Amino acid sequence: MDFAKLFEFDDIGQVLITTDTHDENDHPIIALRCEYNGVSAITSWGFGDTEVGLNLRDKHFASIDREQAYKLASDVIKLLRGHDDE
Repeated sequence: MDFAKLFEFDDIGQVLITTDTHDENDHPIIALRCEYNGVSAITSWGFGDTEVGLNLRDKHFASIDREQAYKLASDVIKLLRGHDDE
């Protein structure tokens, strides 16, 4: 099974989507990494620490395509841009 997907976009650069377990609680997660103005952004979505949680994480990870990766990363970048105004 894949554990990483890398997408490249002309306007926002590289977007890396991975599966992992959270260090503190060992919950399965999907993590998104991207960059904006030299700032690396990482966000993640956690799932229950059960067999069902692992399967749900893997199902959602498998469904992430180029279009969805772009939307997710764009939303993260919009949050970072909001801090530029301060």
